[in-house]
Amino acid sequence: MSQMAVELKAGSVLPAHAHVNEQIIHLVSGKIRVNVDGVEHPVTAGDSLYLKSNVSHGVMVEVDSVVIDTFSPPREDLLKQDREEMATTDKR
Repeated sequence: MSQMAVELKAGSVLPAHAHVNEQIIHLVSGKIRVNVDGVEHPVTAGDSLYLKSNVSHGVMVEVDSVVIDTFSPPREDLLKQDREEMATTDKR
């Protein structure tokens, strides 16, 4: 598994996508709407939402929000992106 904390700005939209990883979205603060296979789910602070592998989902951010995403297996693409960003930051 891997976890990441994400700050989302009000009005942001994460387009529908799918990945092989199972995912748990835990909303620490704020309010979002998650569209899962065409069904909209309101998520408020303290709520969690489980997403099966390969299910289409997208997010609309209603107010500034903080999310903890848990992925199983780990999202290697996101971990690689973090490593690359850290390498760039370390060179400054």
